[in-house]
Amino acid sequence: MESVIPPNSEFAHQLTSLHKVKAPIQTITGDATNPLLGGRPAIIAHSCNSAGHWGAGFVLSLNSRWKEPMEEYMKLTFPAEKGLVQFVEVSPSIMVANIIGKGDPSETIPVDYSALRKGFATVRQKAIETGAGVHMPKVGSGLGRGDFEKVKQIVEEELSEHGIDVTIYERVPGYVKIQGSIYKRGN
Repeated sequence: MESVIPPNSEFAHQLTSLHKVKAPIQTITGDATNPLLGGRPAIIAHSCNSAGHWGAGFVLSLNSRWKEPMEEYMKLTFPAEKGLVQFVEVSPSIMVANIIGKGDPSETIPVDYSALRKGFATVRQKAIETGAGVHMPKVGSGLGRGDFEKVKQIVEEELSEHGIDVTIYERVPGYVKIQGSIYKRGN
């Protein structure tokens, strides 16, 4: 005998809210390309532009560790669809999510918040499937020239409120990463 729970019942509401246990967003100083795994898989999420430009910002750190995210990005047809996400496995426990969350870098503010929302919703599904935590730099606030507080609100709504652990990595002040090595900035 099959039992059916009416979708508008109190029990159905309780079941739905069980899947929405809010996870904290942790902000740490460090390198998002070297995520703190804690014994579970990781998705490194970052924002790419839709115009096919790769070679500045966070992708330089990615390139110093892995070539596959750039290689997969370059296979897209440009201009790429905003909100699209490419998942690129770079190790057995780490996957990079190339989120098309920006327009052409020549735009005054290239970050596209609705594209990031769509992308993070896709990342959420992959994180649920794989049991991964999501790790990221301050997406959209560097070359995207956007407001990171708006991006963080989207991350909270699309990931954290659905129980996905999120770690945001801030760069080490006064230091720069060049070809995988960290150097103190000159005065």
